[in-house]
Amino acid sequence: MTSLLLSILVLLALYGVYIAAIAARGEAHPSDFLDGAQALPGWAAMFLLPALAVSGLASGSGLEAQLALVTRFGLQASHLAVGFVLVAMAALLAWNRMWYVARVARLSTPGEALGQFYGSVTLRVVMLGLAVLFALPFSANLLSSAALLLDKATNGLLPRAAGVWVLAISLAIPAIIGGWRATIMTLAMQAVLLALLLPGSIVLAEILLAGQGFPSVPIPVQEGGLWDGLPGVTQYSAGIGKDMPATGIFTTVALSSSTIGLLGIVFSPATLYLGQTAAPGRSFGVSSVWLGAGLLTGIFVLGAPMLATRMAAGPMALATQLYAAEPLAGVGLVVMLLAGGLLAVSFFVTGGAIIVTRELVVRYLFPDLPERGQRFSARVAIGFAFFLLRRRNINRHL
Repeated sequence: MTSLLLSILVLLALYGVYIAAIAARGEAHPSDFLDGAQALPGWAAMFLLPALAVSGLASGSGLEAQLALVTRFGLQASHLAVGFVLVAMAALLAWNRMWYVARVARLSTPGEALGQFYGSVTLRVVMLGLAVLFALPFSANLLSSAALLLDKATNGLLPRAAGVWVLAISLAIPAIIGGWRATIMTLAMQAVLLALLLPGSIVLAEILLAGQGFPSVPIPVQEGGLWDGLPGVTQYSAGIGKDMPATGIFTTVALSSSTIGLLGIVFSPATLYLGQTAAPGRSFGVSSVWLGAGLLTGIFVLGAPMLATRMAAGPMALATQLYAAEPLAGVGLVVMLLAGGLLAVSFFVTGGAIIVTRELVVRYLFPDLPERGQRFSARVAIGFAFFLLRRRNINRHL
């Protein structure tokens, strides 16, 4: 599995470099590096928003952690995906307004838009701080999980520390070369790949593996847990880390609070910046209503329990079984789990670095910086952000 998996990951990395080179050559002005000339393809934004919402599941730990929760708690954890409906509603309301404000008032970043509208410098500082928080701690958590999964998938051939280096560099190079447009175009195609692999892995697992799965077989939850229902509206325990309610933790109140937490993805500075820099069209509505609230919610609510039941022994155990039956199926499962996290890492780190460049460097530190200088500053900021991301992971591991 190792050689095939690494070959596919190398091809994906080379694809990102290829798209970045095309985007760099197509820049009409150096400043297009920072905002894609505010004409990002509508289809790219359409596919990217639902994929980003996946990274917010399981308290921001991503797809693999969400499937692990379904394995442990059953359908009560699967219903976290209903939060995609709330994400779609918020995105539909926010993105159209941010796009309109950006075009009419010529406000280039979310911090500038909110600060100008409310007449508050504090809001600009808050948005800048949120951009850094999503770019470093949130993305570092996802990158750490991806590197650990890659370590297991390669049987230690690519250790976690080396995996952090390799993954961070492979994500940084396309962003440094092509900027915002190249990043969005590359991630949009990865989102399409994720949309194909997720239902594909569910179907292939049911076809290729022996034995019955969900719903013929109950989800193997922890002892005493409710695999097929919610454990009431709310319940009390001794506290986090002290007591685990026997029937499960995902009560109605816990589900509602978790779904509200998903809104952090929609209102994160980088996601709002994506809405500001997209081309006009109907992509916002299609992305939110049909792909997010419709397709993605349906796949996770109906399909995730099927995959989680087969994943009771862990994701690598299932990948090994699929690989024995069909090599591409096993590798596809691992690529799907990796893409769900790495997609968000590249997006938030690149977007956060560009927003910091425009909000801090260009506006306050060097307001007379020419366009070429702005592009160079953004490239330095992106490289520095990925370096800090790598350092945070290595130090945390040590």
